[in-house]
Amino acid sequence: MKKYLIILALIFPLFPCCGQRVNSVKSTAIHHNYFREIPKNSLYIELLGNAYDLGSLNYEKIIIHKNSFYLSGRIGFGYGIGKPGETYRVNLYTFPVLLNGLFQVSNNFLFELGIGSSLSYANWSAYHPSSSWIVIGTPHDAGNQFYPFITVVAGIRVQSENGFIFRLGFTPLIQVTNLDKDSRMFFPWGGISFGYSF
Repeated sequence: MKKYLIILALIFPLFPCCGQRVNSVKSTAIHHNYFREIPKNSLYIELLGNAYDLGSLNYEKIIIHKNSFYLSGRIGFGYGIGKPGETYRVNLYTFPVLLNGLFQVSNNFLFELGIGSSLSYANWSAYHPSSSWIVIGTPHDAGNQFYPFITVVAGIRVQSENGFIFRLGFTPLIQVTNLDKDSRMFFPWGGISFGYSF
């Protein structure tokens, strides 16, 4: 009997240690995610979106990565033609610059929140309809104008393991300078993107 008591006395202190180890492993598994790390560089075409025109070509780079959170910087270039169908032409150049927070919820799926600016520059040719008895549009001289916008993005991103990127988001713009009393200051907008990460 004493032999069994001695054996139990020697084995019993080991049980709390084993239990503590199991809990520690379980806790570690809960607090660490095992999602794959997404590539640091992305190149994509965005239709509509933060550039406020027909589309833009964008480059994005991951700056900070911690667990399932990524912070990235993005810069792009867009071009559009305004006033279709009239006798003069407006060229619109846009440069979206944003800081994005990416929240990874699975290997291929992320939520995206970002804020930045869309720097737009427009130039247009002169138009004087006085030579014709049919007046189309408003007479004006050639000119140019700088349009700074504040813009944000809230959306989803699918980033597959083969590098393909799909983005869909709400991308409203706020005009910083009020050009005239009738100009709109807030533009609800959206965009869709396709690209590649590497």
